[in-house]
Amino acid sequence: RPKCESVTGDQRHPYIDTDIDHSTTFGILYHLDTLTTQMLRRVVKHLDAVYLKNRLVYTFLDSMLLSGGHPDELSPEVKAFRQEELFGPKIHTWDVRALPIGVATEHPDMPGLWMMPSVLSSLEIDHIHDFLAHVTRANSVQGENGVPIRSGGLENKFLEWFEYHPGRWMLPLQPHPEINEDIARLVLSDMQSTNNTDPMTWPNLKTLWDSAPETSHARYAEQIIKIQETVTRLVPDVGDEPCLFIQMQRLERGSRVGKHFDDFRKGGKIISTAVLQGENIIRVGHIQFKVLPGDVYALARNARYDVKHEVLPDPDDRLSATIRFGNTVS
Repeated sequence: RPKCESVTGDQRHPYIDTDIDHSTTFGILYHLDTLTTQMLRRVVKHLDAVYLKNRLVYTFLDSMLLSGGHPDELSPEVKAFRQEELFGPKIHTWDVRALPIGVATEHPDMPGLWMMPSVLSSLEIDHIHDFLAHVTRANSVQGENGVPIRSGGLENKFLEWFEYHPGRWMLPLQPHPEINEDIARLVLSDMQSTNNTDPMTWPNLKTLWDSAPETSHARYAEQIIKIQETVTRLVPDVGDEPCLFIQMQRLERGSRVGKHFDDFRKGGKIISTAVLQGENIIRVGHIQFKVLPGDVYALARNARYDVKHEVLPDPDDRLSATIRFGNTVS
């Protein structure tokens, strides 16, 4: 522990400790440098042109709905939006990072809101990204770069992304082991989010797994199967309910999925979402919580039918897998 050689004995300043361990000093400086780097990265993300564009668009739309116009001249939809935004209940934050791993925890004040932290590892998430790149032929988008608009998938193995809304892309997959033909015909055959493609032709996880060699990225279908089986096993609301279908979704940074109810006829009784990219704030009624890649959450009962839910914007792109259970059409 070197001391200041120019100061000895009683000449040392009484408030300066020259016996500080240099390794401790280095640790403090390293920690400060790490924090500074993280802050700079976050600032850079918030200055990203795509993020700023989408934030401005959604902020403008919100301000248009919340301002101007006499109440008697407003449509019922705009009136309802204003009522929710201006006079809704106070938002409460749920600390989901404190929840146990390996079980589904239900929110004490929101029946049917389930959280399962860290279901997937970072390696398993990377495998799903590779799997999607395989199925969509290098993340191609229908209607772009010579890719035609599809009426269905190819060989139950391939289907490119479909741009449902600006900055929001969808890819439907059959559940494991296969889609129910009656559900496909009666419920899922005319969905705008899948561009009305034939559900019987959607990529099939079992077909991709069975037909792929050991080295193929198609084998990573097992990671999506794991999500479906984990939700079925851990969430009591699922029980024996059939899995309707799986919807992969990409959301561009700065965009949001506004408050909504999922379609009561086609959306299933239980909606479960696995986060595969991005750190978003999710709001379900007056409850909000932050999700990280690998987390899975589910909505059933009150959380599904009585309150709206939304995904708030984030400076990172979002990738998710939404798995729906429970047929609502006889």
